[in-house]
Amino acid sequence: MALIDWLLRGGRRRPLTEAEKRGMEVVPLADRTPDKTVRTILTHVDEVNHDGRPRQLEIAECEIGDELILAIEPRPSMRPVAVSVWSPRTGGQLGYVAVDAAAYLGINAKRYDFRSTIVGIDRDDDGKTTVSLLVELFAKQR
Repeated sequence: MALIDWLLRGGRRRPLTEAEKRGMEVVPLADRTPDKTVRTILTHVDEVNHDGRPRQLEIAECEIGDELILAIEPRPSMRPVAVSVWSPRTGGQLGYVAVDAAAYLGINAKRYDFRSTIVGIDRDDDGKTTVSLLVELFAKQR
C-alpha cells in the first residue's frame, strides 16, 4: 500500500502527516449548510486506547459543542464498516460510531464531507458515560 500511496502522490518523498496516514482530510466547510444530519452515540467508550490511556479520560476532557474527527477504518470486505471518533483536543480516540450510523456514513463517504460535534454527554450513577454526536453531511464541492 505504501508504494501505491507514493505513486499517487506523484513520487514525492514528502513525509505523510498523521492525518494522511489515517486517511483523514480536513475540509473547510465555510458557510455551507448540511444536506443531511445523523444523530448517533459512541460505542466502545469503556476500552483503553493503544497508548494505554482509557477512553473515559479522553471523554472527560471533551465538552458539548466540541468538533470531532471521524475516520473510516479499513476492514476486510465481509466485515461491517467501522468509523472511529477522535478528539482534536487530546489527539486520543473516544470510541466508535454506532454500527447502523457507521454503515450509512461508509456508504456516503465519497459523496459527502462530514462535520461531527458532541451534542450530549450523560453520566449514569454507575459511572457509565453516553456520548451523543450530531454528524452533518455536506455535498462535496467540485
